[in-house]
Amino acid sequence: MNDAGHVPLSILLNHSRPWSAADLSAPSVAVDLVHESKMIRSGLVAMLEQLPEIFVSRDIQNVEDYEALAGPCRARVAFVSPRAAAELAKCTPQARFHRAEAPVGLIVIAATFGDLDAREAFQHGVKGLLLLSAEPGELLEAAKRVATGGRYVMQSIAAEVALHACKDPLTTRERQILERVAEGDCNQTIAESLGIAMSTVKAHVKAVMSKLDVRTRTQAALVARHRGIANTWGR
Repeated sequence: MNDAGHVPLSILLNHSRPWSAADLSAPSVAVDLVHESKMIRSGLVAMLEQLPEIFVSRDIQNVEDYEALAGPCRARVAFVSPRAAAELAKCTPQARFHRAEAPVGLIVIAATFGDLDAREAFQHGVKGLLLLSAEPGELLEAAKRVATGGRYVMQSIAAEVALHACKDPLTTRERQILERVAEGDCNQTIAESLGIAMSTVKAHVKAVMSKLDVRTRTQAALVARHRGIANTWGR
């Protein structure tokens, strides 16, 4: 997979127009919900029921049940958890073609999104990103935009991406090192787990701390968790 940090910023910042009452005349949008949390699914259903322009076609707990649905049974848009989106991304285009299945626009909805979480999600083919704090109007706008082939990024997520857009991105190896630093591993343990020399680990740690503008491993771990660097997308 290509480095998620190389996804063009223009793809992430959609400059979407505000939702307005003028959208009420638009056709209804059918959506599926695929999320392992029953509480979150129930909350989404309650919010979406407030909108006559959108309706929930199916409320599904796991990807296995969702995958069992034939193509025509699926809505064109699905609100999904990060984990579900990652699992669905493993389904190849060839497999979808053999099932005569139309592409589904995935909108990931999560409690938090770091800038690299966002970039990696789009690298996996996700079309929309929302936080659980999204208002009903934002859910509607995202569903409509994705249903017509567009993308949608919640404004606060786009702002987080823009904040780090000009910073020197971490390499794949530096991200691997940082993930282990965030887990509390010492240099010796990291070197052994990755099969590289201790001196190489030290050089990478130094480079990572410089790029993140931090002085301690604890600070590096905190920044990593905030930006999504230390959380492999969908895990």
